Amino acid sequence: MVMTNSTWTQNHIESLFGKSSLISVLYPPCDTEALSSFPFQPRKPLIVSLAQFRPEKNHRLQIEAFSRLLERNPEYRMPPASDPVSTVATPGDLGDPEYPQLVIIGGARDSEDKARAAELRRLARDLKLDRQVHVIVNAPYSAIKQWLAVALVGIHTMVDEHFGISIVEFLSAGLVTIANSSAGPLMDIVIPANRVSPETGLCVKQQDAVGFLASDAG
Repeated sequence: MVMTNSTWTQNHIESLFGKSSLISVLYPPCDTEALSSFPFQPRKPLIVSLAQFRPEKNHRLQIEAFSRLLERNPEYRMPPASDPVSTVATPGDLGDPEYPQLVIIGGARDSEDKARAAELRRLARDLKLDRQVHVIVNAPYSAIKQWLAVALVGIHTMVDEHFGISIVEFLSAGLVTIANSSAGPLMDIVIPANRVSPETGLCVKQQDAVGFLASDAG
């Protein structure tokens, strides 16, 4: 008996070993009871990412896409300030933000993961986004729930994510969810979905969609 964690993983295993009734899907457990109790309003202009600081999670793309959003919509960019950037750990540290904020929350397994988180902070500084991009390492689950209770958007940028527990958590908490159009999110979770056309960059809307699937940063 072989248990796989998504339809995509099952298809991959069957492509290697052949189809068999002994290969089946067992989705990862995800406790959504508390998350599904969060009210839809009021919400804050927060975009939350939730994934370990591993290369394949592609956090850099999130910051680059956020930078492009502000370039196209300069009214969303915070004005310059001379006071030092303060550390953010919970939504309470932001107060009632007037401008959009990207909050990247992730676990660091070792020094390499911590270095990746530090590199994301440097990228935000280089793009002059350090007042609107917050990188939080090894946040406790209690803090994660605080963010999910008030955020408006959840984003996940890994390509071929086998399943995507954080995407389930985003949807359960009532966030508008954006994920890559591949693997677990495409086949098992964000269904139905609004899709972003790779040819035009425009969103092809679907009735009763629960999220957005995009194939690139366009």
